[in-house]
Amino acid sequence: MDNKNDLTQEGLIGLIKAIKSYNSFDNTSFNTFSNICIRKEIIISVKKTLSKHSSPEEILLSKEFLKDFLKNIKINFSDLEKKVFLNICKGYTDIKISTILKITSKEIDNIIQKIRKKILKYLQDYTSGGK
Repeated sequence: MDNKNDLTQEGLIGLIKAIKSYNSFDNTSFNTFSNICIRKEIIISVKKTLSKHSSPEEILLSKEFLKDFLKNIKINFSDLEKKVFLNICKGYTDIKISTILKITSKEIDNIIQKIRKKILKYLQDYTSGGK
């Protein structure tokens, strides 16, 4: 890992994986599940970096994806969704986010579901070439 941006990128990848694989029928909240996925992705990345370096092509593709992903968030998320998303990335619980933003936990849960749907749509578009 060269810097904080690399860790942020890995955290976002973990969040994306969480969004893709979360099953709302389990007894785990999305926030708890995503925190685990984010931490796991960062740990795996650090271990991988310590054992070998990525190819220049992999680094470029990852950075291009992250740039496009963040641009999508800027364009398609409401201000409140951006704030919730940022706090999720920081690893905050629903309760802490609701305290910070002064809205109910139910509202946070609804916003998280909207964010999840938007990211899933983005990933489907991105992987099918229809960015």
